[in-house]
Amino acid sequence: MDNSELIAAQIAASKAYSAGNRLAERTDKLDRIDPDKLADQDIGRLLSNPAAFWAMAVTKEACGNGELAGALALSNQVASAQMAVGDVTFVRDSLIGQAQWLGVVAIKMMTRAEGQKNSHISAQSIKLALTAQRQAAQCLINAAALDKQRV
Repeated sequence: MDNSELIAAQIAASKAYSAGNRLAERTDKLDRIDPDKLADQDIGRLLSNPAAFWAMAVTKEACGNGELAGALALSNQVASAQMAVGDVTFVRDSLIGQAQWLGVVAIKMMTRAEGQKNSHISAQSIKLALTAQRQAAQCLINAAALDKQRV
């Protein structure tokens, strides 16, 4: 990575941190967007800002609304700036967290399978549990691969 790339990444990180400070000082309009009632200008703003778009999608799915979208968008931008300079800590931490969450999903699906009287539903629950377990393992494999690249 040459100096111009490092400088660009530092500028991107600085902008994200500055925006985070402004967000802490006041509530950004993006935080108050109701995902179910997006106006044209809100949609345009989200589509032109991938971090904000995905933050809105994640928060809507996770908590049913976009309350945390602004903060999550800034987190995405900081992570992107960190990755640009080779710091993959956020990605590795996310992968490990996803693996843990998927492990819990697998256990819940197996518990559901054991309690089912309907063999078809039980088989589907077992299949989903195994899929979650496989994805958890893949997350850990990817996290380990990131560590090997840093050495």
